[in-house]
Amino acid sequence: MIEDLAYRVAMQARHPTVLRFGYVLRTETIKRADDFLKNWVELGKGGLVFSAPSRMGKTYAVRQLCASIEEEFPHVVCVSISAETQSRTDRFERTYTTFLQQLRKDDANRQRSKSCDVFANHLLSLCRDASAVHCVVFLDEAQKFSELQWNALYIALNRLERNECGMLVYSFGNEELRNRGELFMHAGSQGIEGRFFVKLLDFDGVCTRQELRDLLKQYDGELQFPDHLWPFTRYFARSAYDGGWRLEQEADAFWSALCDYAGVPETPLKRGFRMQWITDSIHFVFKDCLRAEKEARGVAPEWAMAIERTCPMKIV
Repeated sequence: MIEDLAYRVAMQARHPTVLRFGYVLRTETIKRADDFLKNWVELGKGGLVFSAPSRMGKTYAVRQLCASIEEEFPHVVCVSISAETQSRTDRFERTYTTFLQQLRKDDANRQRSKSCDVFANHLLSLCRDASAVHCVVFLDEAQKFSELQWNALYIALNRLERNECGMLVYSFGNEELRNRGELFMHAGSQGIEGRFFVKLLDFDGVCTRQELRDLLKQYDGELQFPDHLWPFTRYFARSAYDGGWRLEQEADAFWSALCDYAGVPETPLKRGFRMQWITDSIHFVFKDCLRAEKEARGVAPEWAMAIERTCPMKIV
């Protein structure tokens, strides 16, 4: 059925590129973050902070990194939480959402201490259920945490350690997160700064032509939907794909169009192009490929148009 073009056109709304979840692209930044995290987990150290402008793909990266740590270290429990957690379906997120809501209230210190106990005990139960010696906590949108909430995490960390269970916290956020550790230190909160803001790392976008080429290659092979016979590129451009065309071949043209739009030279960039604007442009081109097949015309990606139609003025 999927061989039929009309079916693929009708079902494209369910494709991961349209839904914006269900797949993660590997980049040099994610590989670097993965190496750092695995090294620090081995050492039992927490306090890595990853900072980047919005739309760099941090939230998607957290999912991949969390899964990678769980696979590599059977002796740890990983939890991923966000300052914007609203879910009521997941047991941990329910507990954490209630915890955050309680901290936002102007309660007495005794009530706050009780909330911290509930949170710490929940983490401890997760570790004991899995016979884990460390609880690895990934914080997303960490710049939105208040000092009170950071302090509550610090209290929870100490209570876990008193029960011989380590809590390793790794934070992801926008560029406001860069200043948080220094502000805590000046405010006399050295405990928070020393535990959660040990080392700051940039979370960059796509910085080089070769990195873009490697990213596009993933669409041609390892990213597949609905099964292994249908790499993303083939789903949207079956005739061209079966004839030998690959998205990877568009790397030079795409890089040139990105640099021209951003007004930068075609050389390696310091922070790189933001991931969302790259993936949005690719999706635009894929949609055109599907139309081209429907109209029986050849695939001719117009990257400049794709970038202009999908990106804001600033893409780096």
